[in-house]
Amino acid sequence: MKNFENITVLLQGPVSRKLTKTSIANVKKILPGAKIILSTWKGENFEQVDGVEILYNKDPGASILDKKTGQLNNINRQIVSTLHGLKKVSTPLVLKIRSDIVLESNEFLNFFEKFKERNKNYSIFKERLLICEKYCRPSGMFPYHISDWFIFGYTEDLIKLFDVPLENSEDGIWFYRNNLTLSHKIGYFPHFRHRYCAEQYIWHKCISKYFPINFNHMFDFSNENIKSSNLFLVDNFVVLPQQVLGFRFDKFNSNNNGCLLTGDWLLLYNSSYKTNKSLSFNSKQYLTAQIETVQQDIKNQLIDVRNNLKNLIKNILKISIKLKRYFLLKSIPRASKVEIRDDGNDYTLLGRHLYNFKRKNNFIARHFCFFPTKKESSFFSYTRETLQKYDIDRPIIVIEFATGETAALARNLEKVFINHHNAIFFFARRSSYEIFNLLTKSQYDTELIPKFLLESSEYKSLNAHYITYTHSNAYFYLYPSVFWDSFFCGSKNYVTYCKERLDLDFSRLNKFEPDPNDLKWAREFISSNKIKEYNFILFLPEASSIQEFSSEFWNTQLSKIELSKYPIVENRVLKVDSSLDSTIKLNCDFGKLFALASFAHKIVMLRSGMSELLSMTGVELYIYYPLVNTAVPFIPDLYSLYTMKQFNCPSSVKEFIVDIKTEEILSSS
Repeated sequence: MKNFENITVLLQGPVSRKLTKTSIANVKKILPGAKIILSTWKGENFEQVDGVEILYNKDPGASILDKKTGQLNNINRQIVSTLHGLKKVSTPLVLKIRSDIVLESNEFLNFFEKFKERNKNYSIFKERLLICEKYCRPSGMFPYHISDWFIFGYTEDLIKLFDVPLENSEDGIWFYRNNLTLSHKIGYFPHFRHRYCAEQYIWHKCISKYFPINFNHMFDFSNENIKSSNLFLVDNFVVLPQQVLGFRFDKFNSNNNGCLLTGDWLLLYNSSYKTNKSLSFNSKQYLTAQIETVQQDIKNQLIDVRNNLKNLIKNILKISIKLKRYFLLKSIPRASKVEIRDDGNDYTLLGRHLYNFKRKNNFIARHFCFFPTKKESSFFSYTRETLQKYDIDRPIIVIEFATGETAALARNLEKVFINHHNAIFFFARRSSYEIFNLLTKSQYDTELIPKFLLESSEYKSLNAHYITYTHSNAYFYLYPSVFWDSFFCGSKNYVTYCKERLDLDFSRLNKFEPDPNDLKWAREFISSNKIKEYNFILFLPEASSIQEFSSEFWNTQLSKIELSKYPIVENRVLKVDSSLDSTIKLNCDFGKLFALASFAHKIVMLRSGMSELLSMTGVELYIYYPLVNTAVPFIPDLYSLYTMKQFNCPSSVKEFIVDIKTEEILSSS
């Protein structure tokens, strides 16, 4: 389609002294014969340019988006200037861009009307609109969040999109009058108080004119909203890279982090319509579209070089390989092609396979010229592949909790995540994975992250933030390093700190009933070892995270508390050879251990994550805390932060603080 006379280019927004004239000149050069409208504000006084219709609109003003930074919410300005401009368009097709965007190519026309499959239950427009992947957000991050920089399609469709009511003043201060969400507290936008992002507001108001949706606020990623957001996106838009669309925008030189990329859109499209579509265009276009991401990668790698000299050679090689690939393909763009599919990208040179990126567990680069064969772990690829077993619309919760914190989370899950029933839980620790499944009776979909992926840069990036978004899903990370660092530096116990910091209550550890099969095993164990129910001591003298006491200490304590007359069942996982004499040895899973603990007279143990779990039995606990000031220097007193007194649990608990060097009991409760 090269009949440019059927197209109007609508430049919307305030006049940019540097870019608006350049933008108009480029439109005339790249789309000769196209009509041009500049829709701006009274007082701009832009000098008349031949062939350009200028609209001076009354400025509706802006509200404060972020009081801390002074960032403005220009949603009403965009609606007014865009809609007034669209109503002046007389051509069937229109390209709406910002007034500070410079068009550099008309190749975007090749992708219009390319995708034919439609679902009438979600179709609003006559034909899909073309939009940019930058700031098109995954539905698990911000439902109904499209990119509004560049929109091309039928004029009647754009009018449908922007013919929505202006945002009222109540929406601008909505979260001052309503409770903040968990996303406010642990997300990237803690100071945002408006009800919707501008892009969300326009798109969801448009949908609401034709289909009923229940979208309460910007962080309302309920199961239904995530699913319908994806379906409406796939059925009404095509998401393409910036340089493939062919424009330059100097105001925001951000990379694509947190954006829904073309490959993600293709995955949603092919999943929705059971097709196998792909997109192909010159490698130069695609590589240029990714150059900011490459630049950011290089910056991050140079920071790593500065901080860690051991990685110097490895990082230089990474940068070298990326630059070699980029400059090789850039030097012969007409001879090289890239094909984007929902499962990855494939590069060819002169019709021959060059290398490909697969959205699997590994990055695969086949040897060609000086391209080395390379395999690189990818946490996001792993989670994306895992999602294929379930549903790509579901949010992901990554748990870095230790065993005890996971026990508290599992017993209070409904307080933390409204949307938890549809989530997939990924665990970094096997013990946490097993405890969670035990306490939730395996009613959730859970995955254990392979150990080799925990060292990947992507996973470490997750660990540095509270919430990260990628591949159309939300990754809720509970809790990352920044939370723990702040907690360790404080003086509040864990439950109090979570309550004050995040308004989350983890205090309830109500009674838990063992699985019937585990109870049967426990009775058989008791019988086979010739002991009686409620007449033995369950002894757990070890923990993986803190220093243990000697056998002499435990022998002394068991004697002092007059428990020696009871048989002792000793459970060890770490150091079986250091067991006490004359005990019944045990090594079993959490479910069986919990069932056996339910029949004990008392439980004697070193403080560990098992304390939270076993406190749900109702059996009396004797818990010993090693006071270690050197192992974790930010914790002056382990007991004060992790005392079991902070929890509401069925068991009565007696706690002892012990000097790890002298093994003397300093205090008890």
